[in-house]
Parts: sequence; structure tokens; C-alpha cells
Amino acid sequence: MKTWSVYGKITGPALPTSQVRIGDAIVGPPSAGFSVPDPGALNLEWHGDVTSYAAHGPRMEIRTDCWVLFENLSLPTMEAAIEHVESVAVPRLVGALSHRSLGAPYRISIVGAGDGEHNYSDGAIIHSAFYEKTALSTEWVTYAHFRAACIGSNDHLSLASELFHRGIRCQDLAAGRLTLAASVLAFYQVLEACARIPPWTPPLSYEQDRARILTTAKANLNRKSTPAKQATTIQTAAVELNRLDNRYGDHRILHAAEHYGLDKAWRSRARDLGKLRNRSLGHASKLASTEDLRRWEVANEQSSESAAAVAATILDAAIDYVGGSGLNHPADSAPETPPQPPAPNDKHP
Repeated sequence: MKTWSVYGKITGPALPTSQVRIGDAIVGPPSAGFSVPDPGALNLEWHGDVTSYAAHGPRMEIRTDCWVLFENLSLPTMEAAIEHVESVAVPRLVGALSHRSLGAPYRISIVGAGDGEHNYSDGAIIHSAFYEKTALSTEWVTYAHFRAACIGSNDHLSLASELFHRGIRCQDLAAGRLTLAASVLAFYQVLEACARIPPWTPPLSYEQDRARILTTAKANLNRKSTPAKQATTIQTAAVELNRLDNRYGDHRILHAAEHYGLDKAWRSRARDLGKLRNRSLGHASKLASTEDLRRWEVANEQSSESAAAVAATILDAAIDYVGGSGLNHPADSAPETPPQPPAPNDKHP
């Protein structure tokens, strides 16, 4: 365990001209002789026998003579210290400084950290992958053309495709937890959009189930009880009625999975993704940790475990479902095996 100091640059409508303490931060001009090494740039060479992409993490350039210092952080690595600062200390400082009477909100960009002996720059993340050049077969062109027609014919599929692309773009921005969380959320929203496609038919026992819920609630309300218990009775009945009417997103997704013929493993993974969304991504809540989010990242583009794979699976099924019900489905045009890309490469210079 080391003791770290994390450095950043700050800009805003008013800045201190000498070092001051605000919360856990020291804000002001740096001490004499202070410097952080320039991380430089990483350039990837292109070779004609492969195709590739390289997504450089976004960087904010702040030109200022005012710095911010967070010191005495006991954490095992520089990355852990920087993540703690960016997820806890920086938001608190921005919230404390960004008073509306001063004008625009403040911006802080973390640029490096030191362990008491050396200072290190926080290099931008590079996310990349290389693919061997493979000709797109006539069968795949035909099937892709069919899929494009399906997507264009259905508003929910169009939205699901937009969300899927959003998930890819947010992931490729490679700015740590913020963009990874946005990526995972977009992939989960693909499930929500695809779940709107299959029609919902009430179960045969619908009327009896609804009558049972209402009868039970009425009986509980007629008993002598406190207002708190009566309120709980009403809330419980409302939840049961909403479940009966298939109004909850997770139920709609599982209902759609039955229509699409998605297996038990996929449904289990979708439930887990939904739990993460409800706990840390969907409402005002503490953002999921990097560790929790990376479990859903594309570690291998052929993996069925990532959020992208879960979203792609239901999108594929929804396209075939719409195509089978409204378009001529080219049964012989879907290739059995797609091109197999290698795993992407993450570099943290």
C-alpha cells in the first residue's frame, strides 16, 4: 500500500491566486519546480493485410496556472488513486465550487499522480482491435440486406439498432467508468426496445388473478390496522397488478425472450444485467465500480458474456422475428458461421 498524491488542472469563472484548502483538495498555483511528465502519444501502424480501429480516450486540455492537489491517499496503485479522486473527490469539489452566482461550472482534468518519489502522468486509454482481411460473402450481403429491410420496417428495431450503436460508440470513447457505464446502459436499453415488439396476451387466468389480488387487498384494508399497514397493502396490490399487466421492464424482456426462443443462459445474463442497471445505472445512484462494469465489457468480441453480446443476441432474434412475421425471410441466406475477429486490445500507456 502506497500513499499517493493526485494532481489535476482546474478552470472556472474565479480561481485562487495562492494555494487554499477546499474540502480535501488544495487549490492554487503549483509549488515551485512541480511538473508532471508528458504522456506523449501512441501511434498504431497500419498494415495492408489487416483492418483495424484505434479509439483514443478523450482528453480535456485545460490551460491554467491553477492546479488542484488531492494528497495522502492510501491505495495500492496509481490507477486506484486516480479512480477514487475522479469518482469521489472531484465531484465534491466541482459541486462545492460551482455556485450559480459565479456563472459557468468548473472543470477539472486529472493529469497525473505521485508516490512521494516520482510523478507519473495519467495517459489516455487506447482501445483497439485488428482483423484479418476477410471478403464478405454473397450470402452475408444478402442476409445483411434482409436485416436492413427488417430494421427499417420497425420503429422498435430502428431504436434498438441506434442504442446498440450508441453502446459501441460509448465503449470506444474509453474514458473509464463514465463512458463504460453509458455503454452498458445503452446495451441494456437494446433489450428494452426489443422487448416492445412481441404482443402481450393476458393469461387465461387474468380475470381470476386480478379478482384475487383485489379481494385480498380489500380484506386487508377492512381489518383494523395502522395507516402504514394499509398503505403497504395498497402498494403490494399495485405491484401485483402491474406484474399481472406486464408493466415492468424485466418482465417484458423475459416475455419477449420466450417469443424469441432465447435460452435459459441468456435470460440469466439478462437478469444480471438488469440488476446492475437498476442498482447503479438507471436512477440517481452511486455509479457502479470499474470492476463491476468491466465484467460487462467486450473482453473478447466472440464472448457471449458481455453486455454487447447480450444485446446483439436479442437484436438478432428480434430482427428474425420481425422478418418472419412481415417480410419474406431468406431461409437459405443466413450464413451459419460469421467471420471470426480476434479479441480487441486495450492499451494504457
